[in-house]
Amino acid sequence: MSTLFGNFAVGVNALNGESKALSAISNNISNSQTVGYKSERILFSDLLTSHGDQYGVSAPEQRSFFHGMRATADYMISNQGTITPTDRSLDIAISGRGFFPTETTPGSTDVSDLRYTRDGNFVKKMEYPNAPDQTNGIMRLVNNSGNYLMGYPVSLTGQTTTVLQPIEINTSTAAPELAGRATTTMTYQANIPSATETGDSIGTNVTYYAANSSSPSKYWVEWVKTADDNGWTVQARDTEGGTILASQDVTFETPAAGSSAEASGQGNTPTPSDFTVTLGNGQQITMDLSKTTQYASDFIPPRTTDNGYPPGDLEDIGFDDQGFLVGSYSNGQELKLYRLPIMFFNNDDGLKPAEGQDFSYTADAGDMSYYYSGGTTPDGQEPLGGVTPYAVEASTTDIASEFSNLIISQRAYQMATKIITTTDQMTQTAVNSKQ
Repeated sequence: MSTLFGNFAVGVNALNGESKALSAISNNISNSQTVGYKSERILFSDLLTSHGDQYGVSAPEQRSFFHGMRATADYMISNQGTITPTDRSLDIAISGRGFFPTETTPGSTDVSDLRYTRDGNFVKKMEYPNAPDQTNGIMRLVNNSGNYLMGYPVSLTGQTTTVLQPIEINTSTAAPELAGRATTTMTYQANIPSATETGDSIGTNVTYYAANSSSPSKYWVEWVKTADDNGWTVQARDTEGGTILASQDVTFETPAAGSSAEASGQGNTPTPSDFTVTLGNGQQITMDLSKTTQYASDFIPPRTTDNGYPPGDLEDIGFDDQGFLVGSYSNGQELKLYRLPIMFFNNDDGLKPAEGQDFSYTADAGDMSYYYSGGTTPDGQEPLGGVTPYAVEASTTDIASEFSNLIISQRAYQMATKIITTTDQMTQTAVNSKQ
């Protein structure tokens, strides 16, 4: 009778295994449109106890008979999904290996709160530390799992720090999110007429920004022709005809004899080409004159660009193809706020499913490292992939294969039931034989 009862176990194991397979297939089909979803499959293996006496196992039917199969889930995490374009600036997809880092609780120091995801469909989440007061808030980014995106902050000078933290952007209805920046450098491009008489001057205003000024200020820059060929004195005044703030002699290089530059009366770029102005408020501005020319033509007023700007309010944020989160402000500035690392492991498939499409670490995943899109890994190796903004990674579910597997699992389930019904009939026959 032990063989017959062992057959019941075979049937039950088969039913359990095929039930898991049907569940996995159903889950895959239902998530065929889920961003970043990695399809699941069920792997089957023989469940066979060794013959003979086993230590601690007294029942013969438990130590010497075949008991069917074992079913285990396999999440094909490293499979690449199709990159699908979208029209959202906060959508970003990984093409290649790795994950975006997320956290279940922002600012947590518990490593068990870390998560890794391919779901790049992020949305803004506003939090107010002094609720219900909504004057000052913190904007964070979360994905469909509700976990918080992490990144490396970028300084105002463009340097990426090395402290991974949840992305947070301070917002305020009482003050601009981006403070104004005082002008410290300026590019000055103009043409100075070479036919100007000695002692004559020509000039115009240039604009700059003082610290946290909401509107630009001006000072006067003029060129005074000296007695030397191609010689000038460049001066900065607080106003036209006003107090001289800075003065410097400049010489345009004499063109080579017989050259077209000589024929046109052209002088090349000025020497020296840097001109430092100290304003009345103590602010220093270094002007780059290297793009200024001297031609035998009319004065061409200067075109200037500088690194100053007024205060601005945050209008929008979005990702670029280097993985930077870029903020766009009302003053026309675009600043890099954070950079996303792409985390990877010795065995990416060793992670385990957590919330939604996020995964958590296990020892099977091995050591972790990261790379930047378009950059390198910390050990100097080439990156293992990159990111695509305005896109998401589609589910890896293949509908055709899943429906085919569904039919196979359904048939296998039906056959497993036959094991139990047949064994039941055999058992009944054995019982009836005593009558």
